[in-house]
Amino acid sequence: MALTSEFWKANQADFGRPLKLEERFRLEVDGDRVEGIVDRVEDLGSGEVAVIDYKSGAAPDGNPAEGSLQLSIYALACKEYWGLNPTRVSLYYLNGNSLRTADVDTPRLEATKHTIRTTAARINAADFPPNPDSRCNDCDYLRRCDHGQAWIRENQ
Repeated sequence: MALTSEFWKANQADFGRPLKLEERFRLEVDGDRVEGIVDRVEDLGSGEVAVIDYKSGAAPDGNPAEGSLQLSIYALACKEYWGLNPTRVSLYYLNGNSLRTADVDTPRLEATKHTIRTTAARINAADFPPNPDSRCNDCDYLRRCDHGQAWIRENQ
């Protein structure tokens, strides 16, 4: 059965209260801009919201929502771009209709700002050395990257 049919079956009793669907944001952190599109911002009531990002695959082991920079940036956008109060973030895996959720708090949002600042500083300084690993196999630039090609030769 198609993922959309399974999603419908699993959720038809209650589709929640979405505030935003596929909504674009442009967030400024110390003059550096981060842009993205949030899949869903859900109204939890009492002024709180949850961020949900949909994934087409099956859920991995563990809880990747806990350390997800992507979800943290989305939560930061909720707070600073839209003026909302994000209290949790979730990854919804369509293959199996599985949800992985993590809490959002001020330290997480501050850590996200710090990551954005340090990453932007490294990009501005052209300080981003290659980090070859198994993801090189799927990289669009592999043909042009000596580091990725060397990693593949040494590890396959």
